[in-house]
Amino acid sequence: MLQQQGSQQVLEFLERSNLFVTALDRQRHWYRYHALFAEALCSRLEQTPAEEVDALHLRASQWHAEQGNIAEALQHAMSARDWERAADLIEPVAHSLIWRQGERTTVRRWLERFPHEVVRARPRLCFAWASSLFLVAPPTTVEPWLEAAKAGLTISPPPPNRTDETDGPYTLSDQDHLLGEVLAFQAFVTSFSGDGRANLAQCQHIATHLSEEHLLAHGWLAGAEAQIYRSLGEAVSATQRNLEASELMQATGHTSTAISFLNSVPFLLIMRGRLHEAWQCCEHAINLGKLEGYPLSIEIGHTSVYQMDILREWNQLDTARELAQKVVQRDEPLLLSMGLPVLARVHLSRGEFDAAADILQHAERVSEHMHNPYWHALYSIAAHVRFWIARGEIERTARWAERVQHEQRHVALLARELEDMALVRVVLAQHKANEALMRLVPLLETATKQERWGHVIELLLLQTLAYLGRQEEQAALSALTQAVHLAEPEGYIRSFVDEGVPMAVLLSKLRDQQRKQGPTPYLDKVLSAFSPQKVVDHRTAQNALPEPLSGREQEVLHLLASGASNQEIAERLVITLDTVKRHVSNVLSKLGASNRTQAVSRARSLGML
Repeated sequence: MLQQQGSQQVLEFLERSNLFVTALDRQRHWYRYHALFAEALCSRLEQTPAEEVDALHLRASQWHAEQGNIAEALQHAMSARDWERAADLIEPVAHSLIWRQGERTTVRRWLERFPHEVVRARPRLCFAWASSLFLVAPPTTVEPWLEAAKAGLTISPPPPNRTDETDGPYTLSDQDHLLGEVLAFQAFVTSFSGDGRANLAQCQHIATHLSEEHLLAHGWLAGAEAQIYRSLGEAVSATQRNLEASELMQATGHTSTAISFLNSVPFLLIMRGRLHEAWQCCEHAINLGKLEGYPLSIEIGHTSVYQMDILREWNQLDTARELAQKVVQRDEPLLLSMGLPVLARVHLSRGEFDAAADILQHAERVSEHMHNPYWHALYSIAAHVRFWIARGEIERTARWAERVQHEQRHVALLARELEDMALVRVVLAQHKANEALMRLVPLLETATKQERWGHVIELLLLQTLAYLGRQEEQAALSALTQAVHLAEPEGYIRSFVDEGVPMAVLLSKLRDQQRKQGPTPYLDKVLSAFSPQKVVDHRTAQNALPEPLSGREQEVLHLLASGASNQEIAERLVITLDTVKRHVSNVLSKLGASNRTQAVSRARSLGML
């Protein structure tokens, strides 16, 4: 470092004299400074001219590189602002650090210090920078760097004296190999936009130009196709391609990326209504990470999101909330965009409205940062709409519905369907049962065709509520029976309970019917999850009144609770204004209320709303 002779003797003398240093190994190769001595040396270094300090950093960088300490060598090169040397050091190892060891954050923090012109001049660094940004920045930030990598690989000769991780020479075939990988990774990034058919054709075009031996690029393409199939709602094909992508990544030693693709599978299995298999897949991903010696990383964080959602569905709300702490403590936008809406639903199921509101506000801030409407529709919309309806913010849901229907819809079929499912909830909250039933027909048809049984269960429950809104109890029981048949093997609970009192009443009737054929342990378990006041038969609440409300008066009551005016009630129920006034008067009289607010409050206290 100081270009002096006898350094080893000096260190041994200082150790024997018990001055400043302590040997860390028996061979006396490594020493540790005393903290005070280190502070004094740093103070002296600060007084040294800048050019001499830079020279010291460069010598330290060279020594560390010779010892194989690339991270330390890189830090010293960057401290000396020798960016070309720093680029030479990071370029051969960046790929492995990001995709094999899961050190995206480390590489990103290094490259953040580089001047952009240095990065842009090197295709491998452009690719590394894009890869490190992928999970924390919107595609609009990532894609320009991939374009720069492509441009550099197309027009630039390979850099001189470069060696890769196998110490082989950098040849033209290496450059072509890298270009194939960049193209495949770009297809993967683009697949998150949700433009399914066009992106699928692009993947197939890229695949025709790749050799069979290029397993890594084929792995990225498989992952891209999995995302595309998901955007089309084709959950079975998406599951298969994600598993193929995971296997390809494992075959190339990219275990961190293999875990990431494996972690996409539980989401698809949940869509397919296969909760137990989804849970096992999560456990497999966690065990794979432990086997390879990975700490709790963003991949395992994604696993926690899906486990939290499954636990919520199984009504293990306390455990789900505890698991959520692993998610919310991580400052990863992609992870938070997935996990926060699930946590909000956990709070909502627990009746913790203020906590749910805080979490959803946080989710909105993350969504604004992500700039990805497709992702927002995929993970957030349903939680927001459920929350607004639970809080009685019917006008807010109506404004959202109006905006969605007049804006340009998502290109992703799945995103549109998830929005349409939320729209069904809105029209049900507005007591438009006929419109809800009409909207449900194509949704049920598509979800059934694509074997998305988890979605089918939710749609059947919405259909049940719509039939109840039309006073068609037998049709409602038929839809509910189908939902129970699909839900029982996987232990669904919250899907029923979160629909409230009407669902509890109808489930009780279904149980009474099915008990004639034998025990009903599943229905018993679901009904026991309702709070006591919700399990009580709706007729009990009615019996507390001097005179029960008629079916039409119950509809009017719900519309009053939503804040509808007499004119709006008349329009929605297709009755005259005078008839509405008569029904409102009857509702107030039977509830012993002098105004609408008192009537709604009294109805809520009786469990009628």
